[in-house]
Amino acid sequence: MESLSIKPKSKSVEHKFAEDFLEWFATIFEPNHSSHVEMVSQHFYSNSFTSYKIFESQNVVFCQDEVNGQKKCAEVIHEIGKTYNISLRPNLKSGTQIEVERYGLVHIFSAGSALKGNSVCGNYSSTIGVMQEPQYKKYKIKSLHIIIKLSTS
Repeated sequence: MESLSIKPKSKSVEHKFAEDFLEWFATIFEPNHSSHVEMVSQHFYSNSFTSYKIFESQNVVFCQDEVNGQKKCAEVIHEIGKTYNISLRPNLKSGTQIEVERYGLVHIFSAGSALKGNSVCGNYSSTIGVMQEPQYKKYKIKSLHIIIKLSTS
């Protein structure tokens, strides 16, 4: 699994960066993803943090208010994928926005479908903060916030 090494410059390049990142991110969220937690954790900063909420019929069924550290963030992704057997499919055209701070943090806002197999089982929204790692010129996840709303039918 390889991190992205694209540097956003113009609006169209920034949006392409967000699309490429979200497509890659969806692969690590797959329930049958073969990578170990250690491999996924390499794509997070050591001081990264994440929060998740999963709703089913407007009831919170999973809530992780804040998890800190690269390995713990990766463990939560795997736990959600395996426990709920869901994958995420971002709406890359109209459900994706990007904002680049002058200090280098890139915010990727995404909305899309939650799937079980090939069937839509709900939707999600997320905010992912990524920064370029100076030493390797690769982007890593600094923050991750996801809300998943599962339908009951």
